[in-house]
Amino acid sequence: MKEFEEERDRSLVLLLVWKEEMLLLPQQSSFFRLLSALIHGLLQIVPRLSVFWREEEGRPVWDEATDEDGCRRLLVKLYRLAARGNLPRYLPAPEERQDAFLLDTGLGLYWGDRLLHRFSPDGLEQEIREKRFLL
Repeated sequence: MKEFEEERDRSLVLLLVWKEEMLLLPQQSSFFRLLSALIHGLLQIVPRLSVFWREEEGRPVWDEATDEDGCRRLLVKLYRLAARGNLPRYLPAPEERQDAFLLDTGLGLYWGDRLLHRFSPDGLEQEIREKRFLL
């Protein structure tokens, strides 16, 4: 007898939280370098990544990345939002955070409510290369 397991639609969710309304250029650069590395790294293990954030009015926004073009498109969209200088502060409710990564502009990476690591702007490149997280 053969057992067939239904293939799961493996995807991950990443929530973005803006801790400050305005990001200085060095903060912005560190945040986007980390975000880019995170998106590319997660897409090595899952076929789809859904990224959620809230616009200034509080309206939820999301986008998906499945490949290099999707990553680029998503990052450009977020760069433009940051360039407008109106990044809203928003903390997701506990039920939104379950089974999701959360990245804040203070370079904190969470799984649900649990802080996995707070990256340092000074050692960011090395930390990106060396840090590994088990899913």
